Amino acid sequence: MLLLSVLTVALTLTADAFYLDSIIPPGVVVPAVAATPPPTVNYFLRDFNVTSNTTITPTSTSTPPLPSFLHGMTHYRLLPASFPGKMAYHFDGLATVLKFTVGNDGKKMSYRSKEFSSSAAVDYKKCIFYGTGTGPTLGTHICFTNPGVNLLPIEGQLWLTIDTSKWGRVDPDTLETVANASVKVTNSLVLNAHPACDRIANVCYVQYPCPHSASPISKDICFATLQPGATDMETVEVGRATMKKNKIIQHSHSPCLTENYVVSKVDAFVPRNPLNKNGGLLKFLHQGEDSLWFVLDRRTNETKLIEGDVSFVNNHFWNCYENDQGAVVIEAVAATEDYLDTYFGRNLAKSHPEWNEIFHSPLRCHLSWENATVVCAPFLTQKQEQKEEDILDPASTLFDYPTFNPHFKTKSYQYFYAIGIQSNTSAWFDRLVKVDVHNDTIVRSWSAPNIYLTEFDFVPATNKTTPEDEDDGVLISVIYNATSDKSSFAIFNATTLRPMAMYPLEHAVPFHAHGIVCKKGIPCFTNP
Repeated sequence: MLLLSVLTVALTLTADAFYLDSIIPPGVVVPAVAATPPPTVNYFLRDFNVTSNTTITPTSTSTPPLPSFLHGMTHYRLLPASFPGKMAYHFDGLATVLKFTVGNDGKKMSYRSKEFSSSAAVDYKKCIFYGTGTGPTLGTHICFTNPGVNLLPIEGQLWLTIDTSKWGRVDPDTLETVANASVKVTNSLVLNAHPACDRIANVCYVQYPCPHSASPISKDICFATLQPGATDMETVEVGRATMKKNKIIQHSHSPCLTENYVVSKVDAFVPRNPLNKNGGLLKFLHQGEDSLWFVLDRRTNETKLIEGDVSFVNNHFWNCYENDQGAVVIEAVAATEDYLDTYFGRNLAKSHPEWNEIFHSPLRCHLSWENATVVCAPFLTQKQEQKEEDILDPASTLFDYPTFNPHFKTKSYQYFYAIGIQSNTSAWFDRLVKVDVHNDTIVRSWSAPNIYLTEFDFVPATNKTTPEDEDDGVLISVIYNATSDKSSFAIFNATTLRPMAMYPLEHAVPFHAHGIVCKKGIPCFTNP
């Protein structure tokens, strides 16, 4: 139904041009998978499959055992890791879960992966596959389910999410796909890849268009809570509003919550000139830079639509909180309407992205429920870090994939971490940064030649929430060495950003968006 609805929109916008050039966009030379990778960062559009447990050891024999709070930890990452049919858009790659497990003694670590058993994974040649930048391919049946963006741990279940309502579920122990598991939401074509979850209250919220019929074009917008069942996930509507005008498949990629509010930036797709080299949805639509916000009061379920003062696409919110004046403080990775085009093979093959064309400066916004206002301004404007030997001078303040100590969620906090760039000519994310939000300064950073980064996730050493304990923990990630064409599982000290241990993998792990942490004996942390 979703595929047909989106196709209807595309056909309405472009008439007969639809079938002429959207299978393989004109002028695009599609690289063979893993044969002609991009010249500098060659871990896009390549397959990854490690189905049996592989034990890994640190690079240095003098590396001490991991600290006790990491013993028994499980770390999941969600990859686009299979690219059948000369797929030319990276995040259309078929979803695969990568699982790292730390031994109970902290000395051994292992990893393995398993592809999500979607229809496309089982038999892609028979699929009508229509992704963000791929297709529609020729086939006999619709294959739309490909939840390859984020992981949602909830009530002991592990769901794979994406910005459509076609989520999936896997067994957290075996990684086997849970057959026929789906999200039941009335007439919704999309959901949020990042539900807004409160671990203390044990509730997760989603925001979605909620028209009276299954149309991707509507004025109606809703909040709901997620209620996991034995197999399916139910949504329970808690708030609704009607916008002044229709929007196409409106959603927020990454809403956030505070103690009293849930906050969503109402981003939507808008028509674009179809005379372009793209395929899939991005042939006919792209993200529109908008200023509309949708807010829910958690105490009363009252909603408000608020027009902000800055237009942008929200790529990621992370930790939102209420300040002493009662305003909701929201920090955002602000993207442009061209952000999604970055992940086409022809753009990934360039020497570097045009960073200033895909990201705006990061924003800090203050939302007033009482005044119905949202005021945003750039932050992280101070250009100099502390002058210490282990700190690099910054060349840019652009970053993405922010993370923080999850015990400080909804609380006033001091630090977050993200992957950024050393310069506007960086081939990809090549710099880890630690940001002090008290003075809006990058206070630590780390980089190494030809090393490229994926999201870092924070593992807290304790459950404490006192300020002096905020950065007591480690950051974990999968990093890629372009020289050796190999990846490593990396552990960094969150206080100093110094590497603590590197565990070389036998394989190159494709670039991917998100991961989650599951410490032994406690519920997994959601992302964000």
